[in-house]
Amino acid sequence: MPPSPATVRGPYRAAPSTAPQPIQDAQPPQYRREAPRRSYDTVPGTRRNPTTGGPGTDAAGYKDGWYVINKDYWLNYPLTLWRMATAPARFDTTDWLVTAGVIGATGFFLALDEDIQSFWQDNITGSTSKDVFDVLNVFGDTKYVVGGAIGLYAVAEALDQTGAMNARRAKATGLLTAQSVLIAQGITGSIKWLGGRDRPNETDDRFDFKGPGNGDNKSFPSGHATVAFALATTVSEIYGPEYRWVPWIVYPLATGTALSRIDRNKHWASDVFVGAVIGYAVAKTVTHYNPFLQKHDISLRELESVDGPGLLVIRKF
Repeated sequence: MPPSPATVRGPYRAAPSTAPQPIQDAQPPQYRREAPRRSYDTVPGTRRNPTTGGPGTDAAGYKDGWYVINKDYWLNYPLTLWRMATAPARFDTTDWLVTAGVIGATGFFLALDEDIQSFWQDNITGSTSKDVFDVLNVFGDTKYVVGGAIGLYAVAEALDQTGAMNARRAKATGLLTAQSVLIAQGITGSIKWLGGRDRPNETDDRFDFKGPGNGDNKSFPSGHATVAFALATTVSEIYGPEYRWVPWIVYPLATGTALSRIDRNKHWASDVFVGAVIGYAVAKTVTHYNPFLQKHDISLRELESVDGPGLLVIRKF
């Protein structure tokens, strides 16, 4: 009888092994394991929402928790001021070119301030423009914008507890808008105090800068333009990448708000330009370090030896 397959020896057939074979993983381990949970994924005492955005995040990558008690949000107030004050030390060629362009545009508007003011008051200002700009003026009023932002956060926080979609993005919009506006207005107010420039309804001289401490209702820069562009930039940065039409709505509204200050003869053209730049720059910085996005976490670490401040800002991507 021919030998059974189990007893054949040689290069063409091997005896079957009776040892237990290891179970092969269906997927490589790195795709099976859950990402390690980190302390900033959730706030103690809050629920987790296991969606596609990662541990403790929604589909857009916004983290779980009560945003108003997020420590990185409150740290971002002084850190934003620090980043902006030290920004020139990190400028590259493009940054310096942009800065030169802003300075040049400011000088251009300063040279034409009186001509623009006269033309606007003689040819544009009227009952129709007043009605339109009265509405737009609201978007530059600090108390309305900050109050609305806090109200948005409160409503979105309540909705988030019910699992409403996009509630976390709305929560971030509310708090970051308030932060952008308050920081930008602080910078604008400081420049107003230092420059002491008279408003166009108070003087005919565009160079009437009286210096520090000469009144608290000064012209340069425009606070309304600052607030409007801080609001527009924050909303655009949060919603613009997904909804491309958003910047086309918010920036024209901000521009209209800035122009309303010229129409009311409360500001020179250079005032509204510089105010818009401040609002834009602050909101860009605030949203770039968004502490509510999983990929934009920031933290502080103490350094044992540094040539400067003893804190390091860490961005986690």
